[in-house]
Amino acid sequence: MASSTHLTAAVAANPSPSPATVASRRPPLRLVASGTRRLDVAHGPKLASLTSLADCRRRASPAAAAVSDGPPTTFSFENAQHHPTAVGNAGRRDEVERNEATGKQLSKRKKEKNVATEVDNPAHRQRTVGASRLWALIREARSSRRVAVLVTKHSHRLKARHVAAALHRIQHHHQHNHHHQRLRHASGSSREGLEAEMNVEEAAIGVLVRHLSENAAEYGSRALTQAFVSVVRLGKSEGRVLCAVEGRASEASFLSVTSCHDITALVTAFATLRHPVPRLLDAVGEELVTRGVGTLTVADLAAVGRAYALLRHPAPRLTAALLERAAKEVSEMGAREVGMLVKAASRSPEIFGEAEFSRFLAAVELRLLLPDADGIVGSLSPGGLAALVAAFRQHRATNCKAEGGDALGRLFATRCVALVPSLGASALNALLAAYGPYPPPAVLSALEKRVGELLKGETVNCSSIGSSGKNRATHNNHSAGPTTTIDGALPTSALPGLAHLLAASGSASTTLFTALARSGAAAPLSLGETALLARSCSAAGCESDEITKKLATQIVDAGNATTTSAPRSLPASDIAFAVEALLLSSSSLGELPAQAYDLAVDCLRDVSDEHLVMLAVACVRRPQEATSLIEATKTEATLRLQHELHPRHLADLSWAYARLGHRTPPAVFIAARRAVIRGEGLSEKEIARAAWSVSTAGYSSLSLFRALRERLTNPTTLITPLDSAMLVRAASFQRPEDDEQLLTRLAETLLSAEPPLTEGYGPREVADVSSTYSTSSVGVPPELLDRLFTALLRRATIVVDDCEARELVDLCGALSVRPPATT
Repeated sequence: MASSTHLTAAVAANPSPSPATVASRRPPLRLVASGTRRLDVAHGPKLASLTSLADCRRRASPAAAAVSDGPPTTFSFENAQHHPTAVGNAGRRDEVERNEATGKQLSKRKKEKNVATEVDNPAHRQRTVGASRLWALIREARSSRRVAVLVTKHSHRLKARHVAAALHRIQHHHQHNHHHQRLRHASGSSREGLEAEMNVEEAAIGVLVRHLSENAAEYGSRALTQAFVSVVRLGKSEGRVLCAVEGRASEASFLSVTSCHDITALVTAFATLRHPVPRLLDAVGEELVTRGVGTLTVADLAAVGRAYALLRHPAPRLTAALLERAAKEVSEMGAREVGMLVKAASRSPEIFGEAEFSRFLAAVELRLLLPDADGIVGSLSPGGLAALVAAFRQHRATNCKAEGGDALGRLFATRCVALVPSLGASALNALLAAYGPYPPPAVLSALEKRVGELLKGETVNCSSIGSSGKNRATHNNHSAGPTTTIDGALPTSALPGLAHLLAASGSASTTLFTALARSGAAAPLSLGETALLARSCSAAGCESDEITKKLATQIVDAGNATTTSAPRSLPASDIAFAVEALLLSSSSLGELPAQAYDLAVDCLRDVSDEHLVMLAVACVRRPQEATSLIEATKTEATLRLQHELHPRHLADLSWAYARLGHRTPPAVFIAARRAVIRGEGLSEKEIARAAWSVSTAGYSSLSLFRALRERLTNPTTLITPLDSAMLVRAASFQRPEDDEQLLTRLAETLLSAEPPLTEGYGPREVADVSSTYSTSSVGVPPELLDRLFTALLRRATIVVDDCEARELVDLCGALSVRPPATT
């Protein structure tokens, strides 16, 4: 009661205003609706003749028309019911209430109605949908299905800009909706709906691609670029489309009006497909050189260089100009552009000039050594970091191997250690290959740890990784969130490559290689992959019986499957690699199966020179078993000498046959001797091996020893301890009257190095060198012999604990026979 009493009092104190008072307080009403001009109610008599609103057919009230104070307001159903006309019109009250309930949805419904009418009603479509309207509808569509429906219904009206816009919208929706991932997890009616939606889109894409391929000559630069880039990203690039786009884009009149950014996008799309377009690349090169590469942004500059490198298309003027500008403006380039251009130029030296690339690397090095370079290096992606490391190691000889080495090496190592915890197999392969043998210990440790995590299937948090590494690591999960975790499962196909690169890097982690071998033994690897894994484990000193037995089983199965009616189906290189791995394995396997030798002999005619040499060298480990294979390699090597074997292969072949105690085939030894005398294409180790082999087999000559002495006289010659011991053994076969200075020069080389080469000798090398100078000391100064034997005795006391019985006997015998001139 109290409440009702107070309410009555409040109403009495504030009586309701009269309609005239309400009208005097309200501003003039402005009626607004789609397709109608804005009309003020104050215009009064003109309203009925100028408006045709279906939902507001009434005259403005005289009271409202008499009021002109205040700003005009917009008509809405919310204020319409409070207007004197609406209040006084009881017959319209129900309609006003209905409109008020649905007023907020009218805009959305109206838009849907318009689109549905234009799409589904052919008569209305013919009357209202013009080119501009269709273009706007495509660009405003909220789903790829709506775009597909528009394209299908209006296929006869499509123009270049319609196709470009539709392809761009569909590709954009595909990129963000991931239909295939949704379809994989869908079931029942939702799966059927998704399949139907994808079918509609595929049909529309077919219409669009066909229009592009048939009417490419009518496309402008922007439309052609946008359409072709979308086609490539959708994976719908066909031969007809490629030919049509290349023909249109190669026209001089087309390129002259195309922006640099669109030119870059076109060549980048072709490079993504690895589709050679020499005519287009020639035209683009001429156009960019004519305009000047200064018109390119640094991002487009790097992208153009990458495209020419991927397509292996030489354009000397363009690439030289690109690198020259990049060297001048390297301070304006970010980590992505620097990494992209360095990677492209280092992997395609035939495309980019060596001098220009060296100047660009020098500019990059100076930029990275500035105090603010941490931001650039810290933003490098795994691929960019690998490219920079490999380029500086190869071209600038930057010392990136030693821990705490040069500043640039430390920057790279720090970034690598930060990136590694989030990387997958392909990125790990790139970094291992870039660093090569003996990377910094911190880098190698991080790489080993990451491979171990991947083998265990562990996950890792990417929140602390830089943006480039994070995006690359989370690519498979289609997420770039700061706390995303990635699946750590290691693909089985990546096991052999990782094991090979880890072994080449000097890794000796028994636990890691044991885990790699165990995973490889249980994985469905091919014959070549199993062989690579077995070789890598053996090289790391962690030979696995499991992987060796698996390799032998695969060889036996391949041999049993090869008959006269069913020729071998495996590649010859895989067979050669597998047999070589078995030959180099330990004796715990016993004799190799006969199928291994039969397959190896059968495939020799089809293998490369390198695989032929590998098999011959591997036979040294099993000379008694591999007699048939040894003879087969001799025959094949003799035949291939007619086409000139590489000097490196000649050195290895001669060494293998000399180690086996053979003096045949003589053509191999003579060719190896000729290669040593010429000295071209051989490293110091290969020269030492070839000289020892030729001398041991009895094919030495005065010219050979003179060539060796001249090489040793060269101050730039750098030889290892093992090479020097082998050269000494080769020199022991000469006659005193041939060249008395060779042994003297060798002794001086052994002792003049810092530290002396004798410090790197093992038991075998100490015995060989001591024996040589004990029996062939003619012409060697006595004081030089004293110093040499003192160094050999000092080294012998260190390595004596590692001597086998045979080596110990040889060592004692050599050191007990002292030359008369020594004390």
